[in-house]
Amino acid sequence: MLGALTAMHYVADGVAALDKYDPDWFKKVQELEALDVTDSTNCVITAVLGGSFYMGVNLINGYDECDPWVMTPEAVAWARSHGFDAHAEDADLLNSLWKSKIAALQRRAVAPLR
Repeated sequence: MLGALTAMHYVADGVAALDKYDPDWFKKVQELEALDVTDSTNCVITAVLGGSFYMGVNLINGYDECDPWVMTPEAVAWARSHGFDAHAEDADLLNSLWKSKIAALQRRAVAPLR
């Protein structure tokens, strides 16, 4: 089971990876409350990139020629260590952290500059 600090680091690493891939990734998340790191059809990756979870993880890692339905063990480990995939016992914590971070980024994007 992940501790809160480890989960926060995982999500921060996931945010950094998405920022590198597409700086406006968070604007593509339409149904924030539906996000679920244990559901490959409603996870952060598919919300941002569409397609399959596997294809998204491969794209973010630069493996654009990979099978969209297969991930290597290394890619699975990467997805877990970036907060994109979770064991069931860690899902609530990671979902909460992702939703909070995305909501904050979306608010900041529409807030008027002062």
